[in-house]
Amino acid sequence: MNVKRAVENQIEIFNMLKQTKAKDRLSHAYLFYGEQGTGKKEMAYALACIMYCKNGGCLECDVCKTILDGNHMNVDYIGILNNKTAISKEQVLDLQDEFSKTSLVEGTRIYIVDGIDTATQAAQNSLLKFIEEPINQTPTIGIFLANEISNVVNTIRSRCILEHFSSISKEKEIDILEEEGLEELDAILLAIITNNPTEAIELAKDESKKRSHKTT
Repeated sequence: MNVKRAVENQIEIFNMLKQTKAKDRLSHAYLFYGEQGTGKKEMAYALACIMYCKNGGCLECDVCKTILDGNHMNVDYIGILNNKTAISKEQVLDLQDEFSKTSLVEGTRIYIVDGIDTATQAAQNSLLKFIEEPINQTPTIGIFLANEISNVVNTIRSRCILEHFSSISKEKEIDILEEEGLEELDAILLAIITNNPTEAIELAKDESKKRSHKTT
Protein backbone atom coordinates (compact mmCIF):
# COMPACT_ATOMS: atom_id res chain seq x y z
CA MET A 1 0.00 0.00 0.00
CA ASN A 2 1.77 3.10 -1.29
CA VAL A 3 -0.12 5.90 0.47
CA LYS A 4 2.16 8.71 -0.64
CA ARG A 5 1.76 7.78 -4.30
CA ALA A 6 -2.02 7.48 -3.94
CA VAL A 7 -2.15 10.89 -2.28
CA GLU A 8 -0.15 12.40 -5.13
CA ASN A 9 -2.58 10.90 -7.64
CA GLN A 10 -5.60 12.23 -5.73
CA ILE A 11 -4.05 15.37 -4.27
CA GLU A 12 -7.22 17.48 -4.60
CA ILE A 13 -9.15 15.11 -2.34
CA PHE A 14 -6.28 14.99 0.15
CA ASN A 15 -6.02 18.78 0.30
CA MET A 16 -9.78 19.09 0.71
CA LEU A 17 -9.70 16.70 3.66
CA LYS A 18 -6.82 18.62 5.24
CA GLN A 19 -8.66 21.91 4.87
CA THR A 20 -11.83 20.41 6.31
CA LYS A 21 -9.90 19.10 9.33
CA ALA A 22 -8.25 22.50 9.81
CA LYS A 23 -11.72 24.05 10.01
CA ASP A 24 -12.84 21.28 12.40
CA ARG A 25 -15.56 20.26 9.96
CA LEU A 26 -14.77 16.62 9.22
CA SER A 27 -17.87 14.51 8.70
CA HIS A 28 -18.73 11.46 10.80
CA ALA A 29 -19.04 9.38 7.61
CA TYR A 30 -17.37 9.33 4.20
CA LEU A 31 -18.02 7.17 1.14
CA PHE A 32 -15.03 6.93 -1.21
CA TYR A 33 -16.05 5.40 -4.53
CA GLY A 34 -14.45 4.72 -7.89
CA GLU A 35 -12.64 2.02 -9.82
CA GLN A 36 -10.35 -0.36 -8.01
CA GLY A 37 -6.80 0.93 -7.89
CA THR A 38 -7.70 4.62 -7.65
CA GLY A 39 -6.35 5.00 -4.09
CA LYS A 40 -9.50 4.79 -1.96
CA LYS A 41 -8.02 2.56 0.73
CA GLU A 42 -4.81 4.56 0.83
CA MET A 43 -6.76 7.81 1.18
CA ALA A 44 -8.77 6.33 4.04
CA TYR A 45 -5.53 5.79 5.95
CA ALA A 46 -4.32 9.23 4.89
CA LEU A 47 -7.47 10.70 6.41
CA ALA A 48 -6.70 8.87 9.65
CA CYS A 49 -3.24 10.46 9.54
CA ILE A 50 -4.77 13.89 9.00
CA MET A 51 -6.94 13.27 12.06
CA TYR A 52 -4.08 12.37 14.40
CA CYS A 53 -0.91 13.86 12.93
CA LYS A 54 0.28 17.09 14.58
CA ASN A 55 1.71 18.10 11.20
CA GLY A 56 -1.60 17.84 9.36
CA GLY A 57 -1.03 14.42 7.81
CA CYS A 58 2.66 14.39 6.93
CA LEU A 59 2.60 10.60 6.34
CA GLU A 60 6.13 10.39 7.76
CA CYS A 61 6.04 10.98 11.54
CA ASP A 62 5.82 8.19 14.11
CA VAL A 63 2.07 8.67 14.52
CA CYS A 64 1.49 8.46 10.76
CA LYS A 65 3.72 5.40 10.47
CA THR A 66 1.79 3.69 13.26
CA ILE A 67 -1.45 4.34 11.38
CA LEU A 68 -0.11 3.30 7.99
CA ASP A 69 1.32 0.10 9.48
CA GLY A 70 -2.14 -0.75 10.82
CA ASN A 71 -1.06 -0.51 14.45
CA HIS A 72 -2.96 2.53 15.74
CA MET A 73 -5.43 1.51 18.44
CA ASN A 74 -8.11 3.96 17.29
CA VAL A 75 -8.08 2.97 13.62
CA ASP A 76 -9.91 -0.24 12.68
CA TYR A 77 -10.22 -1.88 9.27
CA ILE A 78 -12.43 -4.59 7.84
CA GLY A 79 -12.35 -5.91 4.31
CA ILE A 80 -13.42 -8.94 2.33
CA LEU A 81 -11.83 -12.06 3.80
CA ASN A 82 -9.61 -14.15 1.53
CA ASN A 83 -12.08 -17.03 1.27
CA LYS A 84 -15.15 -14.81 0.84
CA THR A 85 -16.67 -12.58 -1.82
CA ALA A 86 -18.45 -10.08 0.43
CA ILE A 87 -18.33 -8.41 3.81
CA SER A 88 -20.57 -10.30 6.21
CA LYS A 89 -22.86 -9.17 8.99
CA GLU A 90 -20.63 -11.06 11.42
CA GLN A 91 -17.67 -8.83 10.50
CA VAL A 92 -19.78 -5.75 11.16
CA LEU A 93 -20.92 -7.12 14.50
CA ASP A 94 -17.31 -7.89 15.43
CA LEU A 95 -16.41 -4.29 14.58
CA GLN A 96 -19.22 -2.99 16.75
CA ASP A 97 -18.08 -5.25 19.58
CA GLU A 98 -14.57 -3.83 19.30
CA PHE A 99 -15.95 -0.30 19.51
CA SER A 100 -17.92 -1.22 22.61
CA LYS A 101 -14.60 -1.58 24.44
CA THR A 102 -12.89 1.47 25.89
CA SER A 103 -9.85 2.50 23.88
CA LEU A 104 -6.57 3.12 25.66
CA VAL A 105 -5.97 6.07 23.32
CA GLU A 106 -8.04 9.23 23.60
CA GLY A 107 -9.63 10.79 20.56
CA THR A 108 -11.92 10.04 17.67
CA ARG A 109 -12.10 6.41 16.62
CA ILE A 110 -11.95 5.64 12.93
CA TYR A 111 -13.25 2.57 11.15
CA ILE A 112 -12.62 1.71 7.51
CA VAL A 113 -15.00 -0.63 5.68
CA ASP A 114 -13.34 -1.75 2.46
CA GLY A 115 -15.92 -3.16 0.07
CA ILE A 116 -19.14 -1.76 1.49
CA ASP A 117 -20.69 -2.34 -1.94
CA THR A 118 -20.20 -6.11 -1.49
CA ALA A 119 -21.82 -6.24 1.95
CA THR A 120 -25.10 -8.05 2.38
CA GLN A 121 -28.29 -6.10 3.04
CA ALA A 122 -28.17 -7.25 6.67
CA ALA A 123 -24.56 -6.11 7.03
CA GLN A 124 -25.32 -2.70 5.52
CA ASN A 125 -28.32 -2.26 7.79
CA SER A 126 -26.12 -3.01 10.81
CA LEU A 127 -23.62 -0.45 9.60
CA LEU A 128 -26.38 2.11 9.18
CA LYS A 129 -27.31 1.74 12.83
CA PHE A 130 -23.63 2.03 13.74
CA ILE A 131 -23.37 5.31 11.78
CA GLU A 132 -26.43 6.78 13.44
CA GLU A 133 -25.77 5.61 17.00
CA PRO A 134 -22.07 5.59 17.95
CA ILE A 135 -21.37 3.14 20.75
CA ASN A 136 -20.60 4.71 24.14
CA GLN A 137 -21.09 8.13 22.51
CA THR A 138 -17.46 7.99 21.41
CA PRO A 139 -16.77 10.34 18.46
CA THR A 140 -16.29 8.21 15.36
CA ILE A 141 -15.51 8.60 11.68
CA GLY A 142 -16.63 5.86 9.31
CA ILE A 143 -14.88 5.60 5.95
CA PHE A 144 -16.62 3.34 3.46
CA LEU A 145 -14.93 2.21 0.25
CA ALA A 146 -16.86 1.10 -2.82
CA ASN A 147 -16.11 0.27 -6.44
CA GLU A 148 -19.80 0.39 -7.37
CA ILE A 149 -21.69 3.10 -5.52
CA SER A 150 -24.99 1.81 -6.92
CA ASN A 151 -24.59 -1.26 -4.69
CA VAL A 152 -24.54 0.85 -1.54
CA VAL A 153 -27.97 1.32 0.02
CA ASN A 154 -29.44 4.82 -0.27
CA THR A 155 -29.75 5.18 3.50
CA ILE A 156 -25.98 4.86 3.90
CA ARG A 157 -25.18 7.06 0.91
CA SER A 158 -27.41 9.83 2.23
CA ARG A 159 -25.53 9.90 5.53
CA CYS A 160 -22.05 10.12 4.00
CA ILE A 161 -19.96 12.74 2.31
CA LEU A 162 -19.40 11.27 -1.16
CA GLU A 163 -15.96 11.49 -2.76
CA HIS A 164 -15.42 10.14 -6.27
CA PHE A 165 -11.95 8.86 -7.11
CA SER A 166 -11.16 9.32 -10.80
CA SER A 167 -9.08 6.78 -12.67
CA ILE A 168 -5.48 7.77 -13.26
CA SER A 169 -4.35 8.34 -16.84
CA LYS A 170 -2.58 5.61 -18.79
CA GLU A 171 0.49 7.83 -18.99
CA LYS A 172 0.58 8.16 -15.21
CA GLU A 173 0.08 4.43 -14.73
CA ILE A 174 2.95 3.68 -17.10
CA ASP A 175 5.17 6.09 -15.15
CA ILE A 176 4.24 4.33 -11.89
CA LEU A 177 5.04 0.92 -13.34
CA GLU A 178 8.37 2.11 -14.69
CA GLU A 179 9.18 3.55 -11.27
CA GLU A 180 8.55 0.05 -9.91
CA GLY A 181 11.27 -1.26 -12.21
CA LEU A 182 9.25 -2.52 -15.18
CA GLU A 183 10.56 -2.15 -18.71
CA GLU A 184 8.72 0.43 -20.81
CA LEU A 185 7.09 -2.14 -23.12
CA ASP A 186 5.92 -4.28 -20.20
CA ALA A 187 4.54 -1.19 -18.48
CA ILE A 188 2.61 -0.18 -21.60
CA LEU A 189 1.14 -3.67 -22.09
CA LEU A 190 0.09 -3.96 -18.44
CA ALA A 191 -1.49 -0.50 -18.52
CA ILE A 192 -3.61 -1.73 -21.43
CA ILE A 193 -4.67 -4.84 -19.49
CA THR A 194 -5.65 -3.09 -16.27
CA ASN A 195 -6.25 0.42 -14.90
CA ASN A 196 -5.04 -0.72 -11.47
CA PRO A 197 -1.28 -0.16 -10.93
CA THR A 198 -1.24 -2.50 -7.94
CA GLU A 199 -2.85 -5.28 -9.97
CA ALA A 200 -0.46 -4.59 -12.84
CA ILE A 201 2.53 -4.94 -10.53
CA GLU A 202 1.17 -8.24 -9.19
CA LEU A 203 0.65 -9.50 -12.75
CA ALA A 204 4.26 -8.58 -13.54
CA LYS A 205 5.49 -10.48 -10.48
CA ASP A 206 3.44 -13.54 -11.44
CA GLU A 207 4.83 -13.46 -14.97
CA SER A 208 8.36 -13.10 -13.59
CA LYS A 209 7.84 -16.17 -11.41
CA LYS A 210 6.59 -18.18 -14.40
CA ARG A 211 9.65 -17.19 -16.43
CA SER A 212 11.88 -18.12 -13.51
CA HIS A 213 10.33 -21.58 -13.23
CA LYS A 214 10.76 -22.19 -16.96
CA THR A 215 14.49 -21.44 -16.80
CA THR A 216 15.14 -23.76 -13.84
